[in-house]
Parts: sequence; C-alpha cells; structure tokens
Amino acid sequence: MTLSVDEFWGWSLAQYESPQLQEKLLQLQDKHGLVVLELLLAIWLGTKGVSWVAGQSAALHEEIDPWLAEVVVPLRAVRKRWKGLEPLMHARAELLKLEVSAERSLAELIFRWLNGLDSGILAGSEDSDWRQIAIGNLHGVVADKVDLPLGEELEALLLGLSHS
Repeated sequence: MTLSVDEFWGWSLAQYESPQLQEKLLQLQDKHGLVVLELLLAIWLGTKGVSWVAGQSAALHEEIDPWLAEVVVPLRAVRKRWKGLEPLMHARAELLKLEVSAERSLAELIFRWLNGLDSGILAGSEDSDWRQIAIGNLHGVVADKVDLPLGEELEALLLGLSHS
C-alpha cells in the first residue's frame, strides 16, 4: 500500500483548523512531549482503515528525531519566546512559516519511512469503524512514549473530526 504525503498533509491542515482539535493536540505535545504530526498520522491512518502496529513508533523516531530536535523544536521554541513581543510580530509570522515548512518536511520524512516498510507492518484492519482503528493507532503511538493512561484525552481528539 502506498500512502500519499500530499493527501495526508492536506487532511492534516484541514483538521488543524479546528480550534478544539488544535488545543487538544498542543496540550498533548506540551504536557507529554508527543508529536502533533504523529498523532494526526495515527488518526489519518485510521480513516484509511490502516492499523498502526505496536512498537513502530520507536522505529519511526529513529528516523525523525534528528529533524525534530535540530529543526522543528528550535523553531517552535523561538516562536513561542517571541509571542507577545510587538517589535517581533512580523519576524514571528515569518518564523511560523518556516516552522510549517519544517513540519511539511517532517511529514515527507515520515512518509518516506512508511512507504519503505514491509507491507505487514501497516495492515488493513478488519474493524470497519475508522474511529476504533484511529484510537488503537493513537494508543500505539502514545504507548511507546508515555506511561500514563491517556484514553479520554486521545478519544477526545476524534470528536468532530471528519473521516475524509
């Protein structure tokens, strides 16, 4: 199965326009160090009927952590520090554009990795309810990073999401 980064990116941007979803994703990122794009990927795969096999998050992070640590996170940190500083508003807006571009590059890294996987790693699910697949995928992503029960927080991500 070949997955499209362009399709995922468009879907992610559309979903991220929801203030409620955006707030929940950022809370999970800030409180637990989770990657927003990875959470969105878990949900998107669910909408495609694709199950994330437990344990794959660690392998993915071997590929993406250098980009996150050296590019995305530093851009985000500077942008956050500049929040509310009137003289830096224009520069902060430019920094946000760079951060979004770095996130797009992160999506491309993720998809290069995904499309190179053995077809058994990402498998079509027998569950016909995309929300259940997405919740399972979210738990698989989170289980590799957080030792906390986040069931309600993860399920709240799915409220109001569109399937396509």
